[in-house]
Order: sequence, then structure tokens, then C-alpha cells
Amino acid sequence: MTKLVKLQDAKANLSQLIREAEAGETVIVTRHGKPTVRLVVVEPEGEVGPVRMGIETFRSIPKIEDLEFERDRTPWGDIELDFD
Repeated sequence: MTKLVKLQDAKANLSQLIREAEAGETVIVTRHGKPTVRLVVVEPEGEVGPVRMGIETFRSIPKIEDLEFERDRTPWGDIELDFD
């Protein structure tokens, strides 16, 4: 869930907003009614958060040009289809 907080309220309740962000709440600070800043938790050194994990997983997928494919050269007449 996203929580929008006016800048003035954020100044007065910063400790509480930080606790909420640490608990997984999305906290966005607004100025003059427009979203300005999002509070995010800093990942400790050596730990991998979900975003970093997703990026690393995506990077580990081989590129299509690095893959080797072998074409099935079986003549169509030699394929048996069983539709029982």
C-alpha cells in the first residue's frame, strides 16, 4: 500500500515514516500536492534485496545469440502421429 505524506507532516513524523518504510510500506512525500520523494530501505552491504535479486537473475539468462540450437532434420514422412 502506498502512503502519501505532506512534507510538513513528514518532517514532524520522520521516525514513524522510517519505521513504516522498513516494514515494507511505500511512503511518498509530497510538496504542494505533487509526489517528490519516496522513502526506501537501504540494503546492508553484502545482502541482496528483491530488486537486486531480480536484476541478477535477469542478467544470468543467456542471450539468444549465445545459445546453440540443433535443427531436427527428421523427414516428415518418418514421424508417426498417434491420435487415439
